[in-house]
Amino acid sequence: MENEELYIPMGIKSKRDKITGFGDKELFIIVIISAMTLILVSIYYSLSQDSFGAVFASMVVGVTTLVILRKNETNQSVLDLATHVIYYWRGQKNYKYRYLNEWQ
Repeated sequence: MENEELYIPMGIKSKRDKITGFGDKELFIIVIISAMTLILVSIYYSLSQDSFGAVFASMVVGVTTLVILRKNETNQSVLDLATHVIYYWRGQKNYKYRYLNEWQ
């Protein structure tokens, strides 16, 4: 009993990944963005008849979505990190001030 050590396992995720780095939430977001991209690219192609631009735009949106949403070994994505930075910037700030005795 005296030699018991606390073992905290590393890398345990709260939710299972369907694909490495992508859980249910990320896959749902990818499906929604893919559907919106398909609609917008179809509209663009029907107006401009530019097949290269339509394919290029869909590939850029797809790759960007995958890069932003994929979680790494620490279970954080680029979107999660950006969210943490925004919350930090909006958090309480430390303002330095000088005390002035206005009554004397």
